[in-house]
Amino acid sequence: MVPIQQVFSADLLGVPQTMLPRQDALGLSREHVYYRSPGGITPQAPGRLLWYMSGTGRDAPHAAAVIASSQLDAVVIGTPAELHSRFRHLGVWDYKQVEQAARNGLVQALLFTNTEIFHTPVRRSRLRQLAEPRGGFRIPYQPLRISNELFAAIYQESQATS
Repeated sequence: MVPIQQVFSADLLGVPQTMLPRQDALGLSREHVYYRSPGGITPQAPGRLLWYMSGTGRDAPHAAAVIASSQLDAVVIGTPAELHSRFRHLGVWDYKQVEQAARNGLVQALLFTNTEIFHTPVRRSRLRQLAEPRGGFRIPYQPLRISNELFAAIYQESQATS
């Protein structure tokens, strides 16, 4: 499970929808990049990602929820200049933002494809209920490894019609 702020999820994933149009190249692309500081749990490719959109703060009009799933194709670590130059067409951050995410001169790029936006986002309160019998839930501030069982429960919940 990967946390993403609403301002970036709106641009990168199109959720929540905003009044401003999304970049055409991002909206049409199957492949995207998400930059982060290296450290903590490093997602392993190939893998699956669940996108946890944060919902706190003045600029977050929508509730925190898991909003999408993606296929993780690669994890690349390099300098901000190298990774931004290589992947800038796949992401929403400018060079300065990528540089700010660096730790010890390095940044991590998660390359992902096949993103499925959930018709029914799984809100934080429901996420806690689903996770309770599976070891509990804590808000992810960095990628958080979850069990296959919890992933399946979240995905199944996202497919429910409301």
